[in-house]
Amino acid sequence: MTVLRAALPQGNYRAVNANHVISGRFQGLSEKVVRDKLRVDVTLAGQWVVDMLEAVAATAEGDPAERMPRPRIGSIGRMTGVDRNWARRLVAPAADLAIVGTKSWISDDLEAVLARGDDPDGDSLATLLLPRTEKSATWFSRIYSSSGLADQLPLSDDVSLTILDGQGAIRYLNDVLSPIVVCVFDRSVADESAAEQVVQLRNSREEPIALSTQLGWAPPAGVEALGFTVAL
Repeated sequence: MTVLRAALPQGNYRAVNANHVISGRFQGLSEKVVRDKLRVDVTLAGQWVVDMLEAVAATAEGDPAERMPRPRIGSIGRMTGVDRNWARRLVAPAADLAIVGTKSWISDDLEAVLARGDDPDGDSLATLLLPRTEKSATWFSRIYSSSGLADQLPLSDDVSLTILDGQGAIRYLNDVLSPIVVCVFDRSVADESAAEQVVQLRNSREEPIALSTQLGWAPPAGVEALGFTVAL
């Protein structure tokens, strides 16, 4: 109620209840007595009972869709603790991740489901990353096609992590100014130009990062990794 009482007319807002995420322009509050009790409704992409909302937040811009089913958290979400403030994350996400690559392949990858141990439920990557699509009433990440990335540069200043997946995306490495950039190489491809570009950048301006001691991460079997910082 504190947020809605102070809401700007026609401002963009996002709300979440038990079943939906709602996004739209704030069009006002209405109060009425129902069965001897005061009920407050908010008009926001439809009319909603305020007491049934779990979280509300203002947004800088409108979302592609006015409503979407509320994403459900599984074992990975519980393990990492995001379920404890999931409603708040849905209405006010950081939205600071960009993934660049072959868009159809990335969409297929996002259908993969992660689960913890013997837990019967898991989380799809699409739930954990919530990419922006035409059906999004809230979103955590943006997906870009490497073939069209030149038209999207520079990336938004609120992007703090960019994943460049494959050679077509990695060729834009010097044009991406996110604080953290992750390059994913496909070693089955004979062309080593993308790897050479990264190694050249590391050799010319690098400050090495020890993955195990500084980041607390050890690559899994079959994965080689190196980390370094460069001055922008």
